[in-house]
Amino acid sequence: MDRKIIFCDVDGTLINHHGVMLESTREAIKGARANGHLVFICTGRSRAELVGKANELEVDGRICSAGGHVEIQDQIIRQEFMPVETIKHIIDFFKAHQIQFCLEAPDKTYVSEGTVEFFREITKRDIARHPENKESIQKQAEGFMGHMTSAESLEREDICKILYFNSKLTTEQLQAEFKDEVVILPNSMAYWGSGSGEIMMLDVHKATGIQHVLTYLGMNQKDTLGYGDSLNDMEMVQFVNIGIAMGNACDALKEVADEITETVDNEGIYKSFKLQGLLD
Repeated sequence: MDRKIIFCDVDGTLINHHGVMLESTREAIKGARANGHLVFICTGRSRAELVGKANELEVDGRICSAGGHVEIQDQIIRQEFMPVETIKHIIDFFKAHQIQFCLEAPDKTYVSEGTVEFFREITKRDIARHPENKESIQKQAEGFMGHMTSAESLEREDICKILYFNSKLTTEQLQAEFKDEVVILPNSMAYWGSGSGEIMMLDVHKATGIQHVLTYLGMNQKDTLGYGDSLNDMEMVQFVNIGIAMGNACDALKEVADEITETVDNEGIYKSFKLQGLLD
């Protein structure tokens, strides 16, 4: 088999939404790399938020902030940031409508008042619902909150992506406000609440990050595979040669995927890697 390059989302793909990664997933990543294939994390999380099990994986590189930060073997090859005037518009609007938010820089997450308390509360609720996953949930939450900080000025030049919470406005209403400045998607982390979502730069997404990797390495799109579960994986799954949706993926992603594997908790990654011949 020719050398392949594999791009994997994190939440809902490599780990479930409680921070749990199956041993078979680790073995699949390790086995594919041992066979000469390249494996990249391709996540909406910022580099700072890539904590816990996902950060412990040995991989060949990482695409973070849904394409805003690209690194190969810990060397940053590309970073793209939101215009400051766009960030100011978002902050002013969110403050006026009492919407909490996180501004994601590569090394820090700058948060609005009350955001840390919000994360503490949803972590407590998640542990109460899933006590068997307490350790993984706590570790993941502590990793997120450990990079959160406040600043006198939030109008920064190093922001790749924005998360928001507790919005009484719908995704469609928010998109209408910001028009063609940004792209707004509902958040895939259900326990964050229905009023949460993510804000990404126009024309910067996981597929653009993948293209930067391919160009840098001199590799071809025909040798790519991509795995995901949510709306921010759409461009990736459509761009790669073989786009694979997890069994727990949203319906919209399943509709555009070339294949659908098992769920994240039912060895979806391992079974698909095996089916694709990556472990032979």
